[in-house]
Amino acid sequence: MDIDPYRSSGPEQIRFSRTVVNLYRFIDWVLILPEALEEIFLEELKAYEKEKNMPYITSAERIGRKKGEEKKLLSFVRRAHEQGISVSTIAKIVQLDISMVESILNNEDINIPLHLLDSTDTL
Repeated sequence: MDIDPYRSSGPEQIRFSRTVVNLYRFIDWVLILPEALEEIFLEELKAYEKEKNMPYITSAERIGRKKGEEKKLLSFVRRAHEQGISVSTIAKIVQLDISMVESILNNEDINIPLHLLDSTDTL
């Protein structure tokens, strides 16, 4: 039996979640630097970010940002609908299919394309 950690619930999901959390804790523990080295590292990181003109973010931060953008999009869809905006208009604004907007309004699980989550800063 294959377990899809993103779709399963119950004991399998709990074990998967604990495993991921424990893995992040271990990685964080391994990467602990002495205070002096941490300061040097942060200075080097800032210089790198400035040179590349972009901040470095961890995969955990990236996932958190995507989840935040998804919440923002879902909230926008629901508020717009509450204010009487038609489903078709909402779909055009957020660049989703009408069926996806209806699924959001029916509180169904959907997979929002990741490229759309990057463009919700205008919502």
